[in-house]
Amino acid sequence: MLQMEFQVSFKDDFIEDFDLSAKQVAVLVTSEYEGIGKNGGIGTYYTTLSQKLASEGWYIILLLCRSEKEFNGESKIAALKHIFSTDEVEEVLQLQPIHKLILSNFKKDDWFDYESFRSLLFIQAIVSTYTNAQVYVEFPELFGFGYHTVRAKQAGLLGNNCVTAVTMHSGHDWISEAHGKYVMDNPDWFRTACHYEQLSFEMADLPLFLSYFLKHKVDNYG
Repeated sequence: MLQMEFQVSFKDDFIEDFDLSAKQVAVLVTSEYEGIGKNGGIGTYYTTLSQKLASEGWYIILLLCRSEKEFNGESKIAALKHIFSTDEVEEVLQLQPIHKLILSNFKKDDWFDYESFRSLLFIQAIVSTYTNAQVYVEFPELFGFGYHTVRAKQAGLLGNNCVTAVTMHSGHDWISEAHGKYVMDNPDWFRTACHYEQLSFEMADLPLFLSYFLKHKVDNYG
């Protein structure tokens, strides 16, 4: 009974489009991807990563954060089997009342938790769909999109077949340093962003970084 109260799955109309025979599933969670809105280095990185993984036979699902676009799981990009945005969470997923209650509270008061929790719900649904597959989930540390997912993995809620990875792209440590002396409005926003980014990176199964210089600089922030 307790398990049913927290179970997350895709609605039937969407699950029919999945290839359930896939044995290696990669979920890339990002706010940027080439060809979908504006992007910088993060978008280029995840585009390249998806192409590399696809060439090695991975079944790739893109989860786009901070987007109001509706994809309904459809993809016209060769490397991606499915695209969803976190904004579609209630239209695409079969949620329990407790999830809807949490979302309603986060939406009003906590942007970081709201986006991170929506990402977790999608990851839960994908993991429950592919119980016999290896599921690799990667986030940028930016905005702490992976915060709730890596905590859920640590708590044993995502099973042993799921591996979480968070890649450092520099995040808000540098932004806060550059703007802190000039921007006085809502200083807690930057502190919260840095906090969620740091914890996401440190708690992931695979903390990845693209530059030793960058990692050393961020480590020095403490």
